[in-house]
Amino acid sequence: NRFFDVAYHECRTTKIHGNALGLGNWRSEGRTRITAEVAELEARALAEIAASRARVGDELRAEIARYAAIATADAVRASLDNQTQQELVDSFIAKVGASR
Repeated sequence: NRFFDVAYHECRTTKIHGNALGLGNWRSEGRTRITAEVAELEARALAEIAASRARVGDELRAEIARYAAIATADAVRASLDNQTQQELVDSFIAKVGASR
C-alpha cells in the first residue's frame, strides 16, 4: 500500500505541475496578445496625432492667409483717396468692357 500511496502522490504532483505549466503558457500567451494589442493601439494613436497635427497646421495656414488678405484689402483701401479709387474702378470697367 505504501508503494501505491507514494506512486499516487507522485502522479498527483506531476499532474499539478503539468497544470501549472499549462496555466503559465496560457498566461504567457495572454500577455503576448495584450502586448501586441497595446502596440497596435499606440501605433494607431501616433498616426492619428500626426494626421491631426498636419490638419491643424493646414487650418492655421489657411486662417493666416485669410487674415492677411483682409488686412491687405483694408490697407489698400485706407491708402487710396477717392479720386485714385475711382480711377482704378473706371480702368477695370474699361478693361472688362474692352474684352467683350
